This record gives sequence, structure tokens and C-alpha cells, in this order.
Amino acid sequence: MANKKSSRNTSGKAQPSKGAKRSGSGGGKGFYLLLGGLVIAGGAALVMARDSGSEPTALSPLSVAETGAPASADAGVALGPADAPVTIVEFADFLCPACRSFNSVVGKALRRDYAGPDGPVRWINYDFPLHQTSWAPALAAKCADQQGRYWQMHDLLYALTDDWNREANPNRRFVEIAETAGVETGAFRACLEDRSGLQEIGAARRYGESLGVSSTPSLFINGRQIPATRQFFSYAGMERLIQQELAAATATTPE
Repeated sequence: MANKKSSRNTSGKAQPSKGAKRSGSGGGKGFYLLLGGLVIAGGAALVMARDSGSEPTALSPLSVAETGAPASADAGVALGPADAPVTIVEFADFLCPACRSFNSVVGKALRRDYAGPDGPVRWINYDFPLHQTSWAPALAAKCADQQGRYWQMHDLLYALTDDWNREANPNRRFVEIAETAGVETGAFRACLEDRSGLQEIGAARRYGESLGVSSTPSLFINGRQIPATRQFFSYAGMERLIQQELAAATATTPE
């Protein structure tokens, strides 16, 4: 877990909502094969950005106080059917080691197995930047989301953290990573420069705070916070919770 201690949601606070927008798919088997190759190569296989022009401007360190957007359940990015019987909500930070560990294996596998177009799970990710430098990768993911490639960018940002986090200006590497994720880099560069996506990131962060979130990763399943332990954050532990929710949904569905 990163930074502060997690706190459970209390009955007086809002519950996680299904009101997030949907962005593309999690990528097919071909994309995951590409992602695996990039991890093994340590980023050496990244396709260089073809766009000419100057290097994207670096994003200065930020804090949530510098964004004016109010908390919004619509600030997340969803994968899976809107009417799925199980909703998993995740608050994460791209520079959180525990988030990287969870998403690189367990989270990615669960989304692949359960949050497909006809799957029983709707997975909603909310940016929760805990560090001033965490806003830059969150913005890069939001810019990819404008082209329906959020989850591809999301997975690559985690896989290649050691690569882009070394850069004085990681936006240069984000452009290259975005091209690998299938993003048109001209519009992506413009989005990085525009920075309007920072308001949505701030809205996601404040939404998490309204639920009592103070650390990452924080996950909820059908409105209840999942204890941040290895038992529950393993594939088997998460799958067991999903199956329990599915069984409960089936039991309450009228014949």
C-alpha cells in the first residue's frame, strides 16, 4: 500500500457509483503478447514517435488543491457491461508500487477474465495521485482515453514505469508509449499541452476522498471496500469475492 493507512467506507459516506464512462476494451491477446514482449525487453521495443516537432512540455508537480473540479463519480474509466451484476471500483496511482504489482498481474488477469464485453464484472478505475509527480502519467492515460485506448495505455504505463520515471520530462516517453498503445500521437501531444484532463483527475481524486480513500490501491466491490491484504488482493481472493457477489445476485433475481 502507498502512503497513508486505508480506511473503510462508513455508512455516512457515498457509495461507489457505476456512473463512469467506458473506454474501449482491455485489449486482445495480441496486445497482451506485445505488452509481455515490452516488459521482457525493458522497453527497448518501444516504437519511436513519428511526429515531428518539439518535445512536449513537462508537467510541473501538482497537488489536488490546484484543481478546482468537485468530486465526481463520472471521472472514472470503466470496462465491462454497464448492467453487470458486479462492480469493482479501483483507486490507483501510477507511481504506487503496490498498484503496479496488483495491476501488472492480478488486476489485468481479472479484467481479462471477468470484465469483457459480455462479462459479469464492470471495472471502474479512478486516478488517485498521491504524489505531485503522479499527475503526469494520469494525464497521459486520460489523453489516451480520448481515443478509446485508456486500458492499453494504463497497462503500458505500469509495465514501463522504470523507463519513463527516469526521465526529467516523462511526457517525451509518454508520446512513444502512446504510439505503441495505438494512439494517434498528434492529438495525444495536443492533449498533453492542453492539460484540461487534469480537472477530471482532480474530480476522481476528490471522489475517492469522499468515500474515505486515503491510500492506493483501494478497491470496492458492489459498494463495500475490500480489505487491503494479500488474501483479498490475490487472484484467488478477488475471484472468490466476485463469485460470492454473483451467487448473491442470482439468489435475489426473481424467476
